[in-house]
Amino acid sequence: MDRTYDMDAAADALEEIASKRIDNPFSKLHLAEITNAENWAHMYEPEHVGVPKAWRLIKQVAHMQNNARAPREEVVLMVQGIIAKKDLPPFEDKISPSSTHTQHLRQSITLIGSQTPTFMRALDNVGKIHALFSHLVGHKNLQACHIIAMHHQEQALEMLNRYFTPRKQAQEVEEFTLGHDIDPKDILKKATRNRLVHIEDNIVQYYEMVKTKGSGDAK
Repeated sequence: MDRTYDMDAAADALEEIASKRIDNPFSKLHLAEITNAENWAHMYEPEHVGVPKAWRLIKQVAHMQNNARAPREEVVLMVQGIIAKKDLPPFEDKISPSSTHTQHLRQSITLIGSQTPTFMRALDNVGKIHALFSHLVGHKNLQACHIIAMHHQEQALEMLNRYFTPRKQAQEVEEFTLGHDIDPKDILKKATRNRLVHIEDNIVQYYEMVKTKGSGDAK
């Protein structure tokens, strides 16, 4: 992104795409829409679950009869934005196998919305979700909300995920191999020294929208 980047056109395209995703009945719940229901704070709650355990936003997905506990699932939200900054695979930086910083290596992306209505609602809802966690978990047990950041005087969403989890925190959890597209030179693999593992929580999936020639349809 440089001075020649048409931010006005990008903002218009972003709002159009976000609106289409929200209107799509098969799409996941949008971050900008999660608080629309008047009783939304009673539909979701934090739970300290998973391996390793972490505070996750959980939703009750169905009502059960006879006071049985309803099935629950972790909430997955979607949001669209303009990529302003990224640190993504393939990983090709030099790192010593003896480095103690390997477990902190991460992939990250910063999204901006050029003040578009849907993106701004998404930012606002991040704050509301964090407040919900703070109320139910306790602010002393909760880190500050760092996902909302600033990028060149504009509010942004900064998302990141570590490549690894310490093995001692992930006992009896399925391990995954870092693909060649992520670690083409086996730099990360050699740096783990059997102390770190790549598990489901460390996986980040990437998809590319491609328009089919002639039809104009996107896949």
